Amino acid sequence: MINIHAALGRVTRLVFCTLLGATLTACGGGGGGGNDNGETLRVTFAYTGSMQLLRASSMAPQTTGFNGRAPNCSLTSGQLPAGLTLGSDCTITGAALESGSFPFVVSVGASGIANRLEFQLSVLVSGPSVSYSLPDANNSLFSQYVIGDLVEIAPFNAIFWSPGPATRITYSIASGQLPPGLSIDSVNGHITGTIQGVGTYTFTVSARVEEGGNVATASHPDYYIPVAIGSQQLYPSDVQTMMTTPLSQAANLPTIAGASYTFTATNLTTPGKGLPAGLSLDPATGTISGNATEGPLREQFNIITSVLIAGSFSQIETPVWIETLSPVDFLYAFGQQVANQPARWSLEIRQNVTRPDLVLSYNFRIAPATPLPAGLGIDPATGTVSGTPTQAFTGDIEVIARVSGDQGATFERTIVLSMLIN
Repeated sequence: MINIHAALGRVTRLVFCTLLGATLTACGGGGGGGNDNGETLRVTFAYTGSMQLLRASSMAPQTTGFNGRAPNCSLTSGQLPAGLTLGSDCTITGAALESGSFPFVVSVGASGIANRLEFQLSVLVSGPSVSYSLPDANNSLFSQYVIGDLVEIAPFNAIFWSPGPATRITYSIASGQLPPGLSIDSVNGHITGTIQGVGTYTFTVSARVEEGGNVATASHPDYYIPVAIGSQQLYPSDVQTMMTTPLSQAANLPTIAGASYTFTATNLTTPGKGLPAGLSLDPATGTISGNATEGPLREQFNIITSVLIAGSFSQIETPVWIETLSPVDFLYAFGQQVANQPARWSLEIRQNVTRPDLVLSYNFRIAPATPLPAGLGIDPATGTVSGTPTQAFTGDIEVIARVSGDQGATFERTIVLSMLIN
């Protein structure tokens, strides 16, 4: 029995023969046509080198170990580039109409062998270069650009292919788009211009080749060019402001001749709600300013910057946390009191240690929804509640504190006073 051992491959069919490992087995028995001699053949099968776009050529496989037996092939999966065919003798012939690397699976057998093996192979077709120093789906090469950048990117030199005297090559963007302001030279494939838009732009470069009345294409999909407004982020990721203290947070915009901007903000924490009360976003400059009167709170916003330059419109989104801090905290000490006896609840005022320089004034009042028990009153300057309660009471009293800064900014806080009067 003759066994043919494949260095690469897997079995797809076995017909009346015994398979040992990854071997092709010759049908013997009953004389077997003189094949049953116990010989084992170890074989290799591969295509090496490359073919050229639009150039008629043939490529035979490189094989070893068949000992004079002629291999035969059929395509199992994948496909050859247009213009090429796989013959039953395993030779690839024709004039390729597409360039690139084309993987396929071929089923290989040999004369006198009953079963077949599959090999995962590929054929390389060389053509005009559509390779650039840009990131793509398989290569995350960092290449960050900003608006106003002057760009000139040329394709790499073609390998193993050169145009003939009558060859005509036309470059184009087959799908997607370049950043506004950039274009591709149809003759040499150079991508040039001044970037005038922001965002991430994905595109496919294609080269149409005409030669001898035939037409072929070479293409490279999924290039992308990320473009920012400037080399730095437009806003810090966190913006903090102390209530009663003016805030002015400008957008970090580069100077771009002829550019105009529009800014809007969307609340991601509380959809539909605007900036904290007292703050505003200038739609023309992007500056966040004002005196916050709402807080303390922390909310995230998506600031959308729309850019118009040389007739090209684009947008960029920047997530920003805005936090308003209170310059002061209030605390009523809990104490049990007795009806018809003098009572007093003092308010502790704790100024924020990060801004001890702030000059603050206060006014306190009782919320109408939670009136004080009879016999009690509040000092509007200190917040102290005192008097002689005339009846027992258990519950919470809401005290509204109005805080004013030395520059006229004010805000209000609600303080809860828990009372227990026996």
